[in-house]
Amino acid sequence: MVLQGQTALISGASKGIGRAIALAYAEEGADLAVTGRAEDDRKGLRDAVVPMGVKCEVIGADLAEDGAALAVYTAAWDALGPIDIMVNNAGIGSSANPKPVVDYDDDFWNLLLFVNLTVPYLFCKLVLPDMMERQHGRIINVASINGKIGSLHGAAYAASKHGLLGLTRTLAMEVMTDG
Repeated sequence: MVLQGQTALISGASKGIGRAIALAYAEEGADLAVTGRAEDDRKGLRDAVVPMGVKCEVIGADLAEDGAALAVYTAAWDALGPIDIMVNNAGIGSSANPKPVVDYDDDFWNLLLFVNLTVPYLFCKLVLPDMMERQHGRIINVASINGKIGSLHGAAYAASKHGLLGLTRTLAMEVMTDG
């Protein structure tokens, strides 16, 4: 129970990697604030972790909407208090609209970069002040191999994951002495 007494906010937790992270954290005793778009999946996750003896606040949100990150953070804080662990997992993949750069859909580009890069940046800005004041906290940004290599017909995804690695490295340099 190495995470007992800690609270994790996990974006994109209703399915896949995010769900697996949430289940693992709950098994280690962390209380959870989870968000995702699929209501049934969010509720199913809560039903799976509450018997483990942890709290689980499920927060419906479409992180592509302006203000959603703040609304999720506020709901998590109001329900569970300070966030000890922030997992930025929500994302959109290029497979939703694969095209070469010359034909890329600009609206999809903007959407993908917003969800995959801007939303993690916003969550980091929201959780950091309290983490720095308490000199305790962890931020985990989920990237991809495409954060290191390109992706045929997936320019926005590769750019967003390269950017996320850059954000993560810069953030680590900025706060490494703040606990």
